[in-house]
Amino acid sequence: DYILIDCPPNLGILTINALRAANEIIIPVEASRFSLEGVSQLTSIINLVKERLNHTVDFRILVTNFDSRLQHSFKMLEKIKTDYKNRMFSNIIHVNVKLKEAQNEGLHIHVYDKYCRGAKDYFSLSREIITQENPSEAPSLALDKTFKKRLKEILKESLPRLNEITLTVKAPEAKEVYLAGEFNNWKLDENSRMEHTNGCWTKRLKLDSGKYRYRFVIDGNWTEDPVNPLTQLNSYGTLDSLLEVTK
Repeated sequence: DYILIDCPPNLGILTINALRAANEIIIPVEASRFSLEGVSQLTSIINLVKERLNHTVDFRILVTNFDSRLQHSFKMLEKIKTDYKNRMFSNIIHVNVKLKEAQNEGLHIHVYDKYCRGAKDYFSLSREIITQENPSEAPSLALDKTFKKRLKEILKESLPRLNEITLTVKAPEAKEVYLAGEFNNWKLDENSRMEHTNGCWTKRLKLDSGKYRYRFVIDGNWTEDPVNPLTQLNSYGTLDSLLEVTK
């Protein structure tokens, strides 16, 4: 039997607890620079858990949301192979609309469409995991006072300090507004949807220090932030708003 612990996409206390309870980690990585940078942060935490808590956790890289239509995807795949050659799964998960449709319907992909590419990718991944596993002793889940104290020390000393940022745009006639930028790989999904209150759309983010390009997407129209004078020309010849986050 296998126990899979699905962690949130951050390095908080829940993720640290999962690292301590697990003996192997599957790190999903998209073919993008920002996703690859996230792997570097996570591996640092894994090494810290090994050093401070005397708990060794093996990890492997799973390339997901791979779009084979884009040349950039293959370039990033080669970069991932170069950095983590011996820690990659041979199978990758391709972009497949059936996976999203199954999720929206609340159905297992093998129930929704077991012949689609997404289902075949996950079946191949499962077979690879099972055939390459070595039986190991289950890790201890005991959390004593000393262990909890050391966990807090790790969180305090080593986790990135994030700043809470609030972005707002006035669009009283809009039906839906999204916030897309470098901080979320320019994705338009439920996580990037802004909240509507009295004609204003708001989104709260927790970001590390740095510069981030972003745009609002108002009823499908991409536009820069009208109240932010900081902009940067993008490859399409239009302006992106520029957000500077300082400690």
